[in-house]
Amino acid sequence: MRGSSKSYEDSLTLSLTNPQEMAAYLDAVVELGDQDALLVALRQATKARGVEIASLLGDSKDLTLDVMSGILHSIGLVLGVTKIHA
Repeated sequence: MRGSSKSYEDSLTLSLTNPQEMAAYLDAVVELGDQDALLVALRQATKARGVEIASLLGDSKDLTLDVMSGILHSIGLVLGVTKIHA
């Protein structure tokens, strides 16, 4: 199997080229409630779409609602709110 398998990063990048996969992935990361993890996920998603966000974000403290909305818009997504399933 060595040499013939894709790296996790390559597989993730490929899956994130699908808009539905990207939305589901980011939604799952948002549910974690970890801003650092969200920053990593946003960087992975934008990389998959060929959008560079390094100039927008230094670290997680820079991830404001306006910045996040702008990033999501640049990759064809919007931020939404849903009811918690109890």
